Amino acid sequence: MKVLIIEDEIPAQIQLERLIAKYYPAFEIVAKLASVRGAAEWLRNRTPDLIFMDVELSDGLCFDLFKQVDIRVPVIITTAYDNYAIKAFKVNTAGYQTAGNWVGVLFAVQAVGSIAWSLLLPRFKSYKTAYAVSLLIGAAGFISTLFVHDQYLLFGSYLLIGCAWAAMLAMPFTILTNALSGKNMGAYLGLFNGTICVPQIVAALLGGVLLSFLGSVQVHMLVLAGVFLVLGAAAVALVKDKKNVV
Repeated sequence: MKVLIIEDEIPAQIQLERLIAKYYPAFEIVAKLASVRGAAEWLRNRTPDLIFMDVELSDGLCFDLFKQVDIRVPVIITTAYDNYAIKAFKVNTAGYQTAGNWVGVLFAVQAVGSIAWSLLLPRFKSYKTAYAVSLLIGAAGFISTLFVHDQYLLFGSYLLIGCAWAAMLAMPFTILTNALSGKNMGAYLGLFNGTICVPQIVAALLGGVLLSFLGSVQVHMLVLAGVFLVLGAAAVALVKDKKNVV
């Protein structure tokens, strides 16, 4: 990810550069600028992936830059002055607010896909086949986000993800109980609960590291989720039914 720093105080520039290098080593700082005029000239010919921008620059306020250049990349305002906070939120944020609203829309689409697929799951003769197919459909949904760049076409991706979500909510417990002979049931159910919370803890602790490893591109995380769903679908074949348990 290419990062532009717009900051007129050299110590602040150096500190910001150190923090980026420490926590996001995959980020590449392409330029460090100190003025509205210099930043405007630079941005007319180049486009970074992310901008860190101070409010008070050497020749004016950073808000003047938005009047001179059409900035369509994420901007992080770095300032010690809280009186600029409201103005910072209002400047050039409409697109990102819309994107945030669309997250809710896509989750609703995912819920619709989940409900629709849950009506079809009982039609499968084998619950293991139903689960594996559901995971593969969800994997296709996650991986497709890498190639879909239209917000409406994402409806299809999230409908597919909803299919996997429906199966994941309903079927793992059924698969587990059908694979147990009855011995140590409590211990196995406890481990089953661990498979739900432990991945969430690991994701919270290592999510940032993993994102950095994947080039700090969020859609790559969705593709990775699709890959893990494929592995999960393959692992379903390894589960033995109760009648095969010794």
